[in-house]
Amino acid sequence: MRKKIMILMVLMFSVLSLQSMAAQPIKEVEKTIVLAYQDLVRKEYKMISPFGGNKITLGFDVQNRIYGYTGLNRFWGQAEIENGKVKVGEVFTTENKGVQEQRILQVKYLTILKDVESIHFEGENLVLTTPFQEKLVFQPIL
Repeated sequence: MRKKIMILMVLMFSVLSLQSMAAQPIKEVEKTIVLAYQDLVRKEYKMISPFGGNKITLGFDVQNRIYGYTGLNRFWGQAEIENGKVKVGEVFTTENKGVQEQRILQVKYLTILKDVESIHFEGENLVLTTPFQEKLVFQPIL
């Protein structure tokens, strides 16, 4: 009998928890398409997703070049942005060897970066998306 009461209480608590979670309003974030490379010139961002906490950065200079840090090496390359579409050209890196985990993270980051095809802001965050719906999310470095 106690088991049945305990199970019933757990189920009721679960249902009440789900209802309170469902009642929370969903916060809309304003999306803004990046129309041109000039919208990003002289700005730098640090990654918050998917590899947040690894000091990964992305910046944009005045000559249509991207640059940043992969958590292991510095990188740079060309990029074109027009009407929310982005094309990243060949990317070069310095040659620090690091540990295997750092090398794997660097390859993942640069591979996704080269596959990116769209770019926009969600609030203040810069979001780059691949055709496979992989997202790189960055916040501004102040």
